[in-house]
Amino acid sequence: TVNGTAVTDVTGAEPAAMRLSDVDITDLLTEATNVVTATATAADGTTVTADLEIEVIAPAASIVVTKSASPTSVEEPGGPVEFTVTVTNDGELDVTITTLTDDRFGDLDGLGDCAVPFTLTGGAASTCTFTEQVTGEAGDSHVSTVTAEGTASIGAVSATASATVEILAAPEATPTPTPTPTPTPTPTPTPTPTPTASPSAVPTPTPAATATVRPSPGLPDTGV
Repeated sequence: TVNGTAVTDVTGAEPAAMRLSDVDITDLLTEATNVVTATATAADGTTVTADLEIEVIAPAASIVVTKSASPTSVEEPGGPVEFTVTVTNDGELDVTITTLTDDRFGDLDGLGDCAVPFTLTGGAASTCTFTEQVTGEAGDSHVSTVTAEGTASIGAVSATASATVEILAAPEATPTPTPTPTPTPTPTPTPTPTPTASPSAVPTPTPAATATVRPSPGLPDTGV
């Protein structure tokens, strides 16, 4: 018996050991000290018993949650941010996650690709993502915290994780410079050619008239 409850019948001439395979571990964990009692009947019909006190070290049941944001900063007044949530079973017992809630965005079941419930074996992990608007004024830090809750064979488990998004000041708008108009070039006037004076015609000299003096009749010829 274990704590007074019959669990296994042992038969055979000289059994060396037995395995408490049909003992519910949760029953053992309810007691600070567990007593295993072995009862045997001798050949002469005498019943003999022996007790053994054992301390049961329970397998671990725990989860770890991480949450990250991308991007980790947005310009005011805000913008869309993708959040990634990972739940890891870092214990030895199977864990069933029943709720995923966020203090900023509420129940995550059905948000993005997040869905509950789901079961994780020891060492297994599950990841989901969702996108939400993050708003605020320059200098604000937007902190959101997710909580995962679930159950294992030995009780409830839960864990939380947070992500921070910084709100940055929007850059001042740079004025668009006014283009400087390109001046239209003034056409250079084409100079009017100065007419070249034609050389004056040299007049042909008029030959001087030759006078012939004839002597008057009756006068002697002087030879002029």
